[in-house]
Amino acid sequence: MKRISALILAGGESNRMKQPKAFLKFDKNRTFLEKITNAYIEAGIDDIILVINASSLNNENKIILSHLGKKIILINNKNPEKGRLFSIKLGLSTLNNSKGCFIQNIDNPFVNSELLIKMIPLVKINSYVSPTFNKRGGHPILISKSIYDTIIEINDVSATLRNKLERFNKVILPSNENVLININTINDYTKYFTED
Repeated sequence: MKRISALILAGGESNRMKQPKAFLKFDKNRTFLEKITNAYIEAGIDDIILVINASSLNNENKIILSHLGKKIILINNKNPEKGRLFSIKLGLSTLNNSKGCFIQNIDNPFVNSELLIKMIPLVKINSYVSPTFNKRGGHPILISKSIYDTIIEINDVSATLRNKLERFNKVILPSNENVLININTINDYTKYFTED
């Protein structure tokens, strides 16, 4: 199998949620971060990088991270105001000989190992894989080494990842609506995670 890495992005300021999304409860036993990390491990990916907002690491959250142990490489983003592309560059800069890298947002917690396994063989040089539902691109995406090398060299971090991907080939993988679900606000969280 190709050596593939995963970059989990939790380096933002969570202004709309008012609390760090990485540590929201996914179920009784796991946070978003734990659930997402488990999906990648189940898919056979053990090179997992977490870019996290340093200010979100209170004592309780540090304990959760310690339970993940050596499963992830932790990168503290001390400049969350610089935006998402800055976090992506921070994470990608730590990769070593990966043939590709998943870009996983912490607010897309419904990722599963079955989807990840289907995506891996589809990534080629100068291409990225995007799961889609109803012709809308979802998450995570899987970028090739040539793309992540290009992103590492970007100086203008005010740009968007979408803009940077436009010149590369897009491989579409039809999927279900879960690839479109973002948990950005308390209302979003309540909609999907209200206990019955």
